[in-house]
Amino acid sequence: MKKLLLSLIAVFLCLPFANAKEYEITIKGTTYKTTTFGTTTIQSIEAFESNGFSFEPSKGKGQTAPAYNKAGDIRLYANNTLILTAPAGESITAISFTLSTQGKKQTAAIAADEGIIATQSKGAATIDWSGNIDKITFTVGAKNEFGTATNSAGQFCFDKLTITTAEVEIPSVETPSIKLKENNMVNIECSTEGATIYYTTDDSDPTNESTVYSAPFAITKETTVKAIAYKGADASRIATAKLNLNTVSSIAEFINLANESPVTITSPVTAVYQNGPFLYIYQNGAFLLAYGTQTNKYENGDVIPAGITGTYNLRYGNHQMNVDNTTFLATKDVSEPVMPTTMAIGDITVDDQNKYVLLSNVSISDLNGNNATISDSEGNTIALYNKNFQIELQEGNGLIIAGFVSVYNNDVQIYPTSIAEAEKFTVTVQTPEAGQGTLQVFNGETEITSESEFIAGTELTVVATPAEGYGLKAIYVNGTALPEGETTFVVESETTVSAEFEALPNEPTYSIPGGAMHPQGNNYLVQLYSEGATVNVDQSWDSTPSALHQIVEGAVEVAPEATFTLKLKAKKLGPQSSTTVYEDLRFARARIYTDWDADGVFTEDQVIGTESPQAPYNVIGNMDVLDITKQFTVPAEAENTNSRIRVIYHNAWSNKDCTANSTDLVDGMAYDVKVKVGQRSGIDSITGDATDAPAEFYNLQGIRMDGNSLTPGIYIMRQGSKATKVLVR
Repeated sequence: MKKLLLSLIAVFLCLPFANAKEYEITIKGTTYKTTTFGTTTIQSIEAFESNGFSFEPSKGKGQTAPAYNKAGDIRLYANNTLILTAPAGESITAISFTLSTQGKKQTAAIAADEGIIATQSKGAATIDWSGNIDKITFTVGAKNEFGTATNSAGQFCFDKLTITTAEVEIPSVETPSIKLKENNMVNIECSTEGATIYYTTDDSDPTNESTVYSAPFAITKETTVKAIAYKGADASRIATAKLNLNTVSSIAEFINLANESPVTITSPVTAVYQNGPFLYIYQNGAFLLAYGTQTNKYENGDVIPAGITGTYNLRYGNHQMNVDNTTFLATKDVSEPVMPTTMAIGDITVDDQNKYVLLSNVSISDLNGNNATISDSEGNTIALYNKNFQIELQEGNGLIIAGFVSVYNNDVQIYPTSIAEAEKFTVTVQTPEAGQGTLQVFNGETEITSESEFIAGTELTVVATPAEGYGLKAIYVNGTALPEGETTFVVESETTVSAEFEALPNEPTYSIPGGAMHPQGNNYLVQLYSEGATVNVDQSWDSTPSALHQIVEGAVEVAPEATFTLKLKAKKLGPQSSTTVYEDLRFARARIYTDWDADGVFTEDQVIGTESPQAPYNVIGNMDVLDITKQFTVPAEAENTNSRIRVIYHNAWSNKDCTANSTDLVDGMAYDVKVKVGQRSGIDSITGDATDAPAEFYNLQGIRMDGNSLTPGIYIMRQGSKATKVLVR
């Protein structure tokens, strides 16, 4: 510790009235200690006394500790505090701080916990306080509100102060002493023999009706403890202590506590990286920089036993623990090394400070001494600062950088611990069979060529375009199909990209039936649905359709030779009646047509309903038309086709020569149902021998299914020549 012999001049003036005194104290500097952080030297102030007054400057919640300016005046930075205590038997009634030359430039708003600060004004030469108390805490504001300079940060710099006091009776009972002992235990003592101590922890002033102090007690958070001692009717002054925890169980609690007094972490922590006075430690997802002189050397994974102790410091916005070698136990244990977390530059925030991270496939540019810029392919950037660890730097692309996230004035940056070239792998793009389609792979917006090399971690996009008459079945990366809908992959090894296309069934062209709908608007289906197919359709109508011809949503999916049922339910205005006429589809005939070979030509399958019904059916109507259940069996030769079923409704007394494509329907409606016929079942027989062949899955209609995305139901699993019925829940 460096000592300078400086002087503090105090002038004592006797005032005209008997119990008042005035002290004029000129700051000419005092003992200071030199603290080095990197190459920055801070002349920090220690507590000092003058004429019985105690001065206790503190960093408080600021980023920089109080210091002396070159002229010797006191310099309090933003959020610093100054505690001023009067001599015994005196109470401070007024203080006038004379701002130094530096102090007039960046004057912040000053607050006091007792008394009143006179209204501050821009360019004022003094800051004045008045009250009647023996101890005052002054706090410096964060911003320069009254100074002449344009700097935004607030300060409080003064080189003289005048203190006025009044004499007070000194109690016969000594003021209690409040101290925080180990493990967050509060100890209160009074030197007056036979005195009883009373205390509070809710910031209220204690009396002889408050809690009696009998033994040390623990605090669990920052607490203001006040105590008073009584001996008979005589009382002491009230002692006040704002105490914070000195023991926590984790790194996370240490950071949240933010206590400038020494705090001990009572559980082990893991060393991650050490370089000179920089030691990064880790515990349960939380990282912290422990900064200070250390004799012990640690490797990644070494466990530092419970008991590491240090003071919290928020340096330029970055959490750290200030430590010295005495806080580290010499013994250590070895556990698993802490691996860096792979992150994208754009995802790093101030909340990640001190985190051990890995940046893949990035570039270094703008190298200027210890500073550089890290960027990625998406244009995100983050600052690199190399002064602390001094690793070898050079500009380049395709790099992997490991390091720690730091914060400097709310901006994130990286302290690198290692920089290496990323591993590269060859990507091969296989050409699809001629005439089936094309396969392209892109790095961003640039199409790559086959056999190109890419850095591990590069994301590539696949574009597979089927030729006319073909559809895309799957995209494969190293033989494994990408999940449906996904077209990107990350290069992690030597990679082959391919695509499989399949021929599409013909899509026939159909004529559209036409004519006139019933004028009363009640001749329509309310529901058409299928049952028994692999995939069924189901559509409802709650009002007259806008057009005579309706195509049902979706498609029935079946296999050749499979059987399924169509159900058509018409709007029904009333029950069967021989006296009341209900104008709905009961006065129509229904004609069912099929096109199984998908050539666009329908074949009549069935006619439902009587032609020209005679009495009494000219009133009763064709009731069977209102509710039709029709079973279909798909022909064996209808394989891999887009087939269709058409149902025509027309007036029972008209359209005697109706066809599937009639355009003169009377009171007509027409409904088309698409039918996708798949491939014939691949199962010819079931035998008992088992093999190691890949498993294939088929539904009960014989259509092959993707075994990775089966829905609940019963399936046939074929493995080699063995077939087994399986239940998927």
